[in-house]
Amino acid sequence: MTNDLEKFQIIRDKVCFGKYNYQGKEAHNTLIFKTLQEIIEEKANIFYQGHTNVIFNYDDKRKVLILNILSDTVDFANSIDDTYIEKSLELICKKLTNHDYEYNPQVDYNFDSNSTIMNQPISFNQQYITKNYLGNDFSKSLIRNNEKTIKQMDTIYQQNQQIEMGHQYLQQNKVFNAEQAFNSHYQTIELLALKDLIVCKDLNNKLCFRPKAFEKMQKITKPQLRDIAKNILGYYVDIYDSSDEVMDINSKFIIIALLPTVRKSIFNPYFDAEFISISNNLIDINTFEYTNLLKMRFENNSKLLNKCSFIEKFISTSFKDAGEKSFIMDLLSSYPSKSNIVLVLIGD
Repeated sequence: MTNDLEKFQIIRDKVCFGKYNYQGKEAHNTLIFKTLQEIIEEKANIFYQGHTNVIFNYDDKRKVLILNILSDTVDFANSIDDTYIEKSLELICKKLTNHDYEYNPQVDYNFDSNSTIMNQPISFNQQYITKNYLGNDFSKSLIRNNEKTIKQMDTIYQQNQQIEMGHQYLQQNKVFNAEQAFNSHYQTIELLALKDLIVCKDLNNKLCFRPKAFEKMQKITKPQLRDIAKNILGYYVDIYDSSDEVMDINSKFIIIALLPTVRKSIFNPYFDAEFISISNNLIDINTFEYTNLLKMRFENNSKLLNKCSFIEKFISTSFKDAGEKSFIMDLLSSYPSKSNIVLVLIGD
């Protein structure tokens, strides 16, 4: 069944292209067309958006008259009967010509027509209702339309609420899954790191791994990494490019997008770590293997050198300059107690 909005659209199109024949067409056709356009825009806003900014000009009594008569026409007709519509348009033109803007369907609708629509029982038993709102006269058809609109708006509001709740659930579920994927990824990476296997990627987003500490980084494919992880952890892990590809949030996997990116390899004997963080998950690999014994030189561990020993007295006698003496003492104290390093002093 055609709804009211579609009925008004059909009437507007036929008015626009001159499909109706009625008296007063030449004088009032433009006004009728513009009024129909305003009615359609307002009804379309209600139908599709559930609300409306008032588009129809209720201050214009001519347009209110057109609205009331055509609303009754489409309200009681199950289909658009051209003869019935033409009679309604003719009634509108007659009233506009006579500047008669009062509308009473019990009095005004007294057509002699063989139209099937006119022969259908049309109930006008209720007393004609006129309601004054901001100085405007509304017919009972407008009141009925407003009641329909309120019901439509309530239905649309409930539907919008359900859609909004659905969106919120999907968003919360998406955030939860993202957090779960993040945690699962790092748990897998930490388990591999405990076995001295470091996984990362290069600047071209290609997978790399370092099998043992201070060994050279090697490129690897996803299937190869899955096999290596299986040998280390005892089970297979999935390899995904991003968290959006994760199929089972409860599985074990590695996400390439979350892996650190290796910028370059450097030789830095003054940094006691294999991996040097630069910024934003970007790292450099330190190729200098920093042993525990080498850490002593930064600790200024002077207890390795007995200050009361012959060496201390000899250095104090040999170096009159306090700065030179301090340099040699610090140098000697940084050496391990058992080493094959020999310090040779050549005098003038």
